[in-house]
Amino acid sequence: MTLTDDEKAMLDGARGAAKQKAMELLVRYGEALGAERFVDTNNVAGVPGSSTLFLQNYYQKHAGAGGYEAIFSLYDLDSDVIVPVPEVQAYTCHLQGGMDPDFWRNRA
Repeated sequence: MTLTDDEKAMLDGARGAAKQKAMELLVRYGEALGAERFVDTNNVAGVPGSSTLFLQNYYQKHAGAGGYEAIFSLYDLDSDVIVPVPEVQAYTCHLQGGMDPDFWRNRA
């Protein structure tokens, strides 16, 4: 993939550990899909890893007491390393909620 200087800086860790892990994940996705480059955007879609009690319990069980940073790192970034959650730098954001795989039909 062809990366811009800013994207390379994020991938190299110059913009922090969370952005580095996010770029590693995005580059893996891009390469798997055969993408030549990223599209420049400032609108993000996110999946808040702590959105359901199932995810909170699952990642607390598997990540210990790392809390939201563990959930963010393991679930959102697919990272084995727990990183601090940075502030979002986007003009708009669409959040997607998770579902409990056992009780998805229940509406709380």
